[in-house]
Amino acid sequence: MLAERLEEWAHGYKAEGMQQGIQEGRRVEAAGMLVTLLRGRFGTLPEHVVVKINQSSSDILETWFQRAIAAQTLVDVFDDTASH
Repeated sequence: MLAERLEEWAHGYKAEGMQQGIQEGRRVEAAGMLVTLLRGRFGTLPEHVVVKINQSSSDILETWFQRAIAAQTLVDVFDDTASH
């Protein structure tokens, strides 16, 4: 009984870890795509912008990506005070 329970827990933790790894991989991929989009639109990016992108959550990356499509400047992408 205990051995079965331990095996169930191990499988659960393994599945959870795999899911977290997949999500992190998607976040990293989204960050890379945003950097590529911004470089294509605005040229060389300041290093602090690249760091900010690479440290951000998937949700904020999605917001910035949507803004980047129509933004006139790089500042417009990251400006949380403006109405988008």
